[in-house]
Amino acid sequence: FTADDINYCEGASEPIIEVVLDGVSSFSYAYTDGTGSTITRTSTGSSVSITTNNPTDDFSEKDYEITSLKDGKGCEGTVLGGTVSITQGETPNQPNITTDFGGNEICEDQAYTVTATSTSPNTTVQIEWTQGGIGTSNSPSKEDGVTTEGSQIYSAIAKIGGCPSAEETVVVSVAKTGTISLTADKPSSCQGELITFTATAEDVNPTTVYKWFLDGAEIDQ
Repeated sequence: FTADDINYCEGASEPIIEVVLDGVSSFSYAYTDGTGSTITRTSTGSSVSITTNNPTDDFSEKDYEITSLKDGKGCEGTVLGGTVSITQGETPNQPNITTDFGGNEICEDQAYTVTATSTSPNTTVQIEWTQGGIGTSNSPSKEDGVTTEGSQIYSAIAKIGGCPSAEETVVVSVAKTGTISLTADKPSSCQGELITFTATAEDVNPTTVYKWFLDGAEIDQ
């Protein structure tokens, strides 16, 4: 007999073992089910399908094998085929993506780091960046953030062997850094005279808050 797959990922459909029986209908047969148990079945047809039964959270190789076969005339099979080994691969948890500044909004040209981390306890789990980062590396995986204005998208999956997690995506909004100029209505004054200072900003949000400083110390407006 043959299996349509010998490796599959946790959460995916389990492989089906296709068995072809030779002889006169009907048939009785027995097989090991991968857990050490022997299952007995009957069939009127010469083709049967066995659904694999690998235990949940068990990622070791499991063997399936026909152990006996008898046809409708009572003849016992002597050639029963080989052993099929089915292995369930562990699928890691979806990774978490965070920034070193703890949020998702930052000003243009400010350096930051984006980190993707899998919560799976398996020490072989890796992170593969699908957008905003490059390559595959062990978890946690860090990437330097893009500091230009705009919505910077970071996406990653976790992988154990060939089994990937669901993709996680985080968007970091990088705001344009404004410019400010400061002018005075007169270059100098006598003691007691007032000087009016005007601050003019460009490329800033209408709700921008202005702070005034004198000799490096913040003062009230």
